[in-house]
Amino acid sequence: MGNEGSKSSVSIHENDIDSLVKESGFSREEIEKWLKDFKEFAPSDKGLDKKNFVKACERIGLLNNISVLATQAVDKGDGTQVTMHMNQEEVKKDVVEVLWRVFDNDRNGRVDFRELLLGAAIVMKGNIDQKARALFNLHDANGDGTLTKDELQKSIKRTMKAGRKIIRASMKQLENDLGKAHAYRTEKVSDEMAKDYFVKIIVEKIFSEADVDRNGSVSLEEFVAFAKRNPDTLKSLFQIAGDPIPPPQSD
Repeated sequence: MGNEGSKSSVSIHENDIDSLVKESGFSREEIEKWLKDFKEFAPSDKGLDKKNFVKACERIGLLNNISVLATQAVDKGDGTQVTMHMNQEEVKKDVVEVLWRVFDNDRNGRVDFRELLLGAAIVMKGNIDQKARALFNLHDANGDGTLTKDELQKSIKRTMKAGRKIIRASMKQLENDLGKAHAYRTEKVSDEMAKDYFVKIIVEKIFSEADVDRNGSVSLEEFVAFAKRNPDTLKSLFQIAGDPIPPPQSD
């Protein structure tokens, strides 16, 4: 495992560790262990590429909840519920993509140790404010501190297409769980949700509530306030950590 035969040039000074303890909320012992694991997967100070990022996430426990995420209780339409099982490999790919986009703060195609540690702190220990800020940065494609409808539409469409791919990869199991007719309806719903018109409806709804000053864009502060009122917005980041979604907060 890791990069045998290669020496890592990743180095963290003592005062850097002290700073990371304060910023992350992890103990010095935890950070030192994570640094040791990080060096195993990052052969140089360039950081983790996506392949080794997955290995690091597995090592530190960020992918421990995949089996739970791949299992959902759904209403059969007659007042009863049935458990729906989805393809775990596809769910894992989706989770990794979300984590990668959240952690790679500077969008340079690599995740350095600081990004890994602080990203993990947000996902594993973050409050609703911190998770909302992380999700805002994920949607903010150009990093200018504001969300446009175009940015949000592209980001949400990407999420919906990933969901559709998971459903399509899970059809045999869904037919066993739900029956062929219900599984077929589930596939059709996922197809519709990935279409531009449906994504646009979601974006317009978010903007109608979040764009308080009606200037055509959503600021970080507006998005955080919106997420507090609609915590389901942050479902992906809470579910990855296995945390309950908090109740809505009033302004």
